[in-house]
Amino acid sequence: MESLETRLSSHLVDGVLALDAGSLSRSLSFEKQSKLKAILISHRHFDHIRDLLPLGFTFLENKSKIDIYGMDDTIEHIQKTLMAGNIFPDFTNWPTKEKAPYKMHTINHYEKYGILNYSIKAFPVPHAVPASAFEVSDGNATLFYTGDTGEGLSRCWKVSNPDVLLTEVTFGNSNLDIAKLSGHLTPSILKKELLEFQRVNKRMPSVIVTHLNPSWEIQIREELKHVAEDLEIDLAIAKEDDEFQITSNQLQG
Repeated sequence: MESLETRLSSHLVDGVLALDAGSLSRSLSFEKQSKLKAILISHRHFDHIRDLLPLGFTFLENKSKIDIYGMDDTIEHIQKTLMAGNIFPDFTNWPTKEKAPYKMHTINHYEKYGILNYSIKAFPVPHAVPASAFEVSDGNATLFYTGDTGEGLSRCWKVSNPDVLLTEVTFGNSNLDIAKLSGHLTPSILKKELLEFQRVNKRMPSVIVTHLNPSWEIQIREELKHVAEDLEIDLAIAKEDDEFQITSNQLQG
């Protein structure tokens, strides 16, 4: 949900790479928007793609281009809905194909891509619609962004061992049934997924939690405090405009 104090899902890496586009235009000045070079979209839900519409005008005005990446299902639905041309211009073809600000790219799970100065790999994660998580590495540190995900995230740990996990926790433990039905995490599910991470990788990542349902935030924060204490991990709950410095051995923010 969105309000004066809360925004939809977006994260910014080094000022140039965005992870989802739920609130990019309302979070960044025009100058900072113009510095964006690529956006990774985790899935087609509106709270992760909405600001692709207003952001298109920024790049159109600047006569610049930006690359947008996602799995085939994600790119297909963005083209059919946001880029249909009946509520806003189709920024992949307007004013002409050559001058359009957006270039869409379909990426495959488990394949490694060089995007800007990063090594990027996408992984399928359990959610209500087809969804991707993204591993982002600059060669010094590795971030794993889950996007929206639910129970079963730990299947990724056999092929990913990040320094920092940027993950959603949407519901409290007492709402476990709806979390499982909709493909989201609770603190108890996250704890189970982290224990599997430890079993597979013989260590724990630092954890940044986002995507808290405002109605459950007080309960989620208290339950996550116990998870951090029980597992003895570095766990931060992010809020709007927080900044973190990620290195291979610590999380600062």
